[in-house]
This record gives sequence, C-alpha cells and structure tokens, in this order.
Amino acid sequence: PEYLMAMKMVAGRPKDELDLKALIKANEEPTKAARGLIKRLLGAYAAKEFEAYVMEATWETKLESEED
Repeated sequence: PEYLMAMKMVAGRPKDELDLKALIKANEEPTKAARGLIKRLLGAYAAKEFEAYVMEATWETKLESEED
C-alpha cells in the first residue's frame, strides 16, 4: 500500500487524491512506511503534501465517526 500511496501522489488527479485518502484511512501501518518512502523518492515537498493528506483523512474520519 505504501507504494500505491506514492503512485497516487505522483498521479495527482482528483480521483487519485480521493483514493489516497481512502488508502490512508484504511492502512495505518503502511501510512507510516509511506512517509519515509515518499520523502526518499519524491522529496521533502511531497512529504509535506502527504502529511496534509494524512491530516485531512484523519479529520474526515473523525467527522464521520461523530455523525454516527
């Protein structure tokens, strides 16, 4: 999943952004591995962008759980 997360970052289409957030929500451990992989392969800027996706996915998950 961490390589798929990196690939979704590179593609950058709206669908890929949605897929990336879904992957983050579903895969806590691979998300940790993806942080290092993305920084190593795509650079520091991409790593910061990935962290923004992680924060957004976390926020969405929290909102979804509050709605239930």
